[in-house]
Amino acid sequence: MRMMKDLDVSKDDDKQRVFEILGGGVLNELSVRVIVEGEEIEEDSAVEKFIEQLKERAHLHFYAAGA
Repeated sequence: MRMMKDLDVSKDDDKQRVFEILGGGVLNELSVRVIVEGEEIEEDSAVEKFIEQLKERAHLHFYAAGA
Protein backbone atom coordinates (compact mmCIF):
# COMPACT_ATOMS: atom_id res chain seq x y z
CA MET A 1 0.00 0.00 0.00
CA ARG A 2 1.40 3.37 -0.90
CA MET A 3 0.54 5.58 2.00
CA MET A 4 1.26 9.06 0.73
CA LYS A 5 2.59 10.27 -2.56
CA ASP A 6 4.73 13.42 -2.79
CA LEU A 7 5.20 13.75 0.95
CA ASP A 8 7.08 16.92 1.95
CA VAL A 9 8.87 16.07 5.19
CA SER A 10 10.16 19.61 5.55
CA LYS A 11 6.57 20.53 6.50
CA ASP A 12 5.58 19.71 10.07
CA ASP A 13 1.94 19.17 9.03
CA ASP A 14 2.93 16.43 6.56
CA LYS A 15 5.16 14.71 9.12
CA GLN A 16 2.43 14.87 11.75
CA ARG A 17 -0.07 13.27 9.34
CA VAL A 18 2.29 10.33 8.87
CA PHE A 19 2.78 9.89 12.62
CA GLU A 20 -1.00 10.01 13.14
CA ILE A 21 -1.63 7.40 10.43
CA LEU A 22 1.05 5.05 11.74
CA GLY A 23 0.18 5.64 15.39
CA GLY A 24 -3.20 5.54 17.06
CA GLY A 25 -5.07 7.46 14.36
CA VAL A 26 -5.43 4.70 11.76
CA LEU A 27 -3.06 1.73 12.00
CA ASN A 28 -2.93 1.63 15.82
CA GLU A 29 0.81 0.92 15.79
CA LEU A 30 0.41 -2.34 13.86
CA SER A 31 3.62 -3.74 12.41
CA VAL A 32 4.31 -2.10 9.08
CA ARG A 33 6.89 -2.94 6.43
CA VAL A 34 8.48 0.30 5.21
CA ILE A 35 10.20 0.50 1.84
CA VAL A 36 11.70 3.83 0.84
CA GLU A 37 11.87 4.14 -2.93
CA GLY A 38 13.16 6.85 -5.19
CA GLU A 39 16.24 8.97 -5.31
CA GLU A 40 19.25 8.54 -3.07
CA ILE A 41 18.72 10.25 0.28
CA GLU A 42 21.13 13.09 0.99
CA GLU A 43 23.00 13.11 4.28
CA ASP A 44 21.61 15.51 6.92
CA SER A 45 18.55 16.23 4.76
CA ALA A 46 14.99 16.59 6.06
CA VAL A 47 14.23 13.17 4.53
CA GLU A 48 17.10 11.45 6.34
CA LYS A 49 16.09 13.03 9.65
CA PHE A 50 12.46 12.01 9.15
CA ILE A 51 13.41 8.40 8.36
CA GLU A 52 15.56 8.30 11.49
CA GLN A 53 12.53 9.44 13.51
CA LEU A 54 10.45 6.68 11.95
CA LYS A 55 13.13 4.07 12.69
CA GLU A 56 12.75 4.86 16.39
CA ARG A 57 9.27 3.30 16.29
CA ALA A 58 9.51 -0.41 17.07
CA HIS A 59 6.48 -1.35 14.96
CA LEU A 60 8.04 -0.08 11.74
CA HIS A 61 10.32 -2.50 9.87
CA PHE A 62 12.54 -1.05 7.15
CA TYR A 63 13.60 -2.95 4.02
CA ALA A 64 15.63 -1.98 0.98
CA ALA A 65 13.66 -1.27 -2.21
CA GLY A 66 13.43 -4.38 -4.38
CA ALA A 67 13.89 -6.74 -1.41
